[in-house]
Amino acid sequence: MIARPAVSVVAGLLSLALCFPTVACAEEPKDPATAADAAANSPEAPAAEAPRPPEPARPAAGSMDFDLFDDGTKKPAAPGLDLRVTSPNQNPEMIARISRRRRLILQLHQGFGFATLALLAATVVIGQLNYVDKYGGDFTNRYQTVHLGLATASTALFAVDAGLALFAPTPYKKPIRADAALVHKIMMGVAAAGFITEIILGPLTAAKAGDLHQRDFALGHVVTGYVTFASMLGGYLAYVF
Repeated sequence: MIARPAVSVVAGLLSLALCFPTVACAEEPKDPATAADAAANSPEAPAAEAPRPPEPARPAAGSMDFDLFDDGTKKPAAPGLDLRVTSPNQNPEMIARISRRRRLILQLHQGFGFATLALLAATVVIGQLNYVDKYGGDFTNRYQTVHLGLATASTALFAVDAGLALFAPTPYKKPIRADAALVHKIMMGVAAAGFITEIILGPLTAAKAGDLHQRDFALGHVVTGYVTFASMLGGYLAYVF
């Protein structure tokens, strides 16, 4: 009676021992490829991460291949598209191209300026002779036509010259400083005011023919001519010295 329970216990232990390898085999990991396919087809599988774009290549240490105007805010350009040209101040090639155009225009400005200065000098001299002829001479009126032609030509050249200076492209901002350029601009501003005054005084003086005050208007016209010429001369001498 005692041996039968003992035999039952031993039989149970043998049965557990025989089943343990089967359970262990059932829990062995599957083939990696099969496991990956099963994970991909599973509805609870996480979505695959999108591939990251390659980072732009950085120059090696000591390399001179860099962008001097890169402030770190530029976005990478798409293939075949250059987005580096955001403003003239950030593109050395555009700065060089605008600088060459500006240099050419300012050379023309200088040439027109010297021509205007020469014509204005002749206008002042003939205008002085015309004043003396009318109000202190024989009143021959022989200088009137020449003076009018020179005054018209010098005024037109000054207008063209001023337009060249005003509309010349500027590749970069330049702060206002007390230098020769500032003196030149101030003197040219005074000369421009003189030309405008002469345009008003000339016809006004001619309209005062027979009036007692005509000589006063004529004298003011002559003095304004001298002031205008002196202003232009001072503006050009500011660059020479």
